[in-house]
Amino acid sequence: MNSGKRWKNKVLFKIIASSFILRLMNIVFIALGTLILAKILPPIEFGTYSLIISYVAIIIIPLQSGIPILNIRIISSKKHPLIPLDLIKFTSITIIVYFFIISCIELMLDNILISPIADFRYLFYFLSLSTISISILSSYIQGLNHILQSQYIEQLIRPLLFILPIIIIIYTKIAKLSYENVLYLLSFSYIASSFIAFIYIYSHKRFCYEKIKKETKLIWIKSLIPLCSLTGLQVLLSQMDIIVLANIKNLESVAVYKIATQFAVIVTLISTVIGVIIAPKINQLYNTDVEKLKLIVHYSNWLSLLSGVILFTLFYFFSEYIITRLLTESYKDASTYLLILCLGYIISTLFGPISTIVNMLSLEKFNLASIAIAVITNLLLLILLVPFLGSLGAAISTAISTIIWKLTLTCFVKNKIRIPCYLKIKS
Repeated sequence: MNSGKRWKNKVLFKIIASSFILRLMNIVFIALGTLILAKILPPIEFGTYSLIISYVAIIIIPLQSGIPILNIRIISSKKHPLIPLDLIKFTSITIIVYFFIISCIELMLDNILISPIADFRYLFYFLSLSTISISILSSYIQGLNHILQSQYIEQLIRPLLFILPIIIIIYTKIAKLSYENVLYLLSFSYIASSFIAFIYIYSHKRFCYEKIKKETKLIWIKSLIPLCSLTGLQVLLSQMDIIVLANIKNLESVAVYKIATQFAVIVTLISTVIGVIIAPKINQLYNTDVEKLKLIVHYSNWLSLLSGVILFTLFYFFSEYIITRLLTESYKDASTYLLILCLGYIISTLFGPISTIVNMLSLEKFNLASIAIAVITNLLLLILLVPFLGSLGAAISTAISTIIWKLTLTCFVKNKIRIPCYLKIKS
């Protein structure tokens, strides 16, 4: 019995360690790509590139994130996970309908005023479709509990397929890189990695041919609407600072602030990895072994906090030197914004992986309410602070609103779930 338990713990540790390494490599590759682009593109073009990415995130990622959560929940709920063919059909129809609605709204907006994507409409839709494809296919693989395989494709192969062509173009000088060319290269990296994910899924043939009842599909729709709204607000919370900054200040400010946000992602590494690992297991552990789930949450909270404090300390002493050495003196202020964003994250880790647990337990309506409060708070703070403090105001607004999101969610579900998610001294 003890040997079996030790074996399970060893496997879990191996998965966490491997996921950590993959996430770390992903962050390194993304940071490398960002630094290369900031170096070779003029600040205005790099700011435009960052702004387009933010528009794609806000409009598309609600669906891109909502469907994967639903997919993982449905596929992993069975004792022997299988991908229902009706789920694939449901996903495809949902994406088609969603894009049709988005295109109609965008065209109507373009006739009334000016569409924010009018200057890069085709590029926007191309990037959006390619981005969503890898997330959907990766969620099928995660639902089968092939977590590492999905991360190899999404976290390692995908960024490599983006960075390597850029490096080749720079050294061979076969073409001049502009923000349009870079975004097309980004789109092709998503398409190529989606193809690899498709081949992996097809080769394993873990499909369920059972006909899904209409009532079940209605339940899927009812679950998907709050999930999409939730992830939409999460993305809005993380991207609205860049959009407000671009509209109130200028694209040069966006370029500097983007560097700060890119480095700040490193601080979230541990909590992101743990969230990916435990998400497919939360329902099972919550119903069968709640003590084990409490233990996992306890250790994950301390790992997240300690890693955040260590990285914050390193950034405090060395971030300005690193940024100015890698780029130019014009990006010097990014180090200040970085520290504020990191501090906001460290405080938010005190509330634990509350968002992931709430979503997996089908209590996303509470997450939706709490993040709506955070988004409204962030918008008000951005409008008040950005005109006077610029990027510094954007960083302060984002840090405060992130803390408010986790704090309000903790208060909302305090008596709804059986485990305390906040940081505790003892397990």
